[in-house]
Amino acid sequence: MWTVIVSISLLLPLLLLGYTYVGYPLLLLLLQPVSGDRTEPHDGGHFPSVTMVVAVHNEASIIAEKVQNCRGIQYPGEFTCLFVSDSTDGTDSVLESETDGQISLLTLPERRGKSYALNRAMEQVDSDVVIFSDANTMYEPSAVSELVAPLADDRIGCVTGKLELRTLDGTSGEGLYWQYELSLRRLEQSLGTTVSVNGGVLAIRADEFEPLPEGVLVDDLVIALRQLRRGRNVQYQESAIATERTPSGIDDEFTRRVRIGAGNYQVLWRLAGTLFPSRALPAIQFLSHKVLRWLGPWMLTSILLSSLLLALLEPSVPTFAIVGTQVIGYAFALIGMKSRVARSLPVFRIPAYFVSMNVALALGCFHSLRGTDNRLWTVTPRE
Repeated sequence: MWTVIVSISLLLPLLLLGYTYVGYPLLLLLLQPVSGDRTEPHDGGHFPSVTMVVAVHNEASIIAEKVQNCRGIQYPGEFTCLFVSDSTDGTDSVLESETDGQISLLTLPERRGKSYALNRAMEQVDSDVVIFSDANTMYEPSAVSELVAPLADDRIGCVTGKLELRTLDGTSGEGLYWQYELSLRRLEQSLGTTVSVNGGVLAIRADEFEPLPEGVLVDDLVIALRQLRRGRNVQYQESAIATERTPSGIDDEFTRRVRIGAGNYQVLWRLAGTLFPSRALPAIQFLSHKVLRWLGPWMLTSILLSSLLLALLEPSVPTFAIVGTQVIGYAFALIGMKSRVARSLPVFRIPAYFVSMNVALALGCFHSLRGTDNRLWTVTPRE
């Protein structure tokens, strides 16, 4: 009896984890010939008025570069950029010196988190379309035109672009993971919609923005899920390109991942009832691409504990092999985390990133359960 229970607690999470990272991409690939590419072409002649909203907190080291990037946007229609800031490090002084007809600044008297800042900024937006961006997200000159074009189709609720991550030394495991993530978005988009967006490159019709719940951590996901809930599609527009420089070390991004993990769990058990997609395809994508991945830390824990217990109850070559594989994998991950030299090799970098990501998710879960005020965590140090 106990052997059966332990075996189920081993095999079920093992199958779900395998489906999440391998089976789901294969499923998307298998669906391609059946459905064909459902991405609708756009003629590029749609140029509504656009406001880029950038919420900033203590970004003095990079804010001047962001302003110049905004000025370099090549968009045939009306384009302005609104910075909303609760900074204390001189960011506001830089922005005040740049204020003109295109660049404007809204200063907030107190710090209450990004969702609060975005809600206040949207009260001042009177353009047709709003683009949400981050201080460290730099747009290609044509990115705004490409990002806005799909919104000419009423079936599309919001549009996200292609974010290219750039490091100084090329050793970040996120580079490999991000390529995998972008591949999934392409496959999802070929079926008509995606569930993955990036808050630094996200466009929506301004009159369809709903105020965000104060304290929500993953505002971009909430915006996308609201559109899917309405029956609209979320478009991944690969031609709308922006770049971010990321810290090259795994530890440098860990705090950011914990915060995102807390936001994911926040959506899962506080907002899922009002945000869960109403159509079959987005619902499958949300469960496969998001929810199961968020449950990864607990699947890994169940696999490890169950395999150890099973090896004690019924020693066999297969159970010892499962345990041994995990021990080797976690050992390689630890080496990859501790040694920058080893991290340059995929055999160490990939498990290090995977384990680090799941540990961050687990910590994010605990923070969310405890009600930790993650809104006020400091930003990731910029390279």
